[in-house]
Amino acid sequence: MNNVKCVVFFPIRDETFLAEIRPNNDTDPGRMMLPAGHVESGEKLEEALIRECKEELDILPVEYTLVHRNTRNMQDEVQDCYFYAITKWSGEVKQKDVGQLKWMSFSDENNLYLESSRTAVANIHKKIHEHIIK
Repeated sequence: MNNVKCVVFFPIRDETFLAEIRPNNDTDPGRMMLPAGHVESGEKLEEALIRECKEELDILPVEYTLVHRNTRNMQDEVQDCYFYAITKWSGEVKQKDVGQLKWMSFSDENNLYLESSRTAVANIHKKIHEHIIK
């Protein structure tokens, strides 16, 4: 079984985060997920994040934070996933190499298919809330 690294990312705007409904011809079809992609051989995590954001959403992340890490066992590989919250980017978010995009309220995080995605979103929401309170 292959071990691969993945970057998972979600832009944040106001009190919402960006998710996607996976297309029918992809892994986890019809599921609400966070955009993600594999880290290529020799590529650093941040390089993969920048490349994947450009490929999938046509944005360049400017400010981002690693908020969670998780391992996911798939049929043919084990994914070591690094979750990034993107709080500032250049460019306009566009649907490119992803399913249908949807801005979701943090209160809707339980609609995400994977528990690891729900945990990542909850982690950043808690940090945002703590920062606002202080």
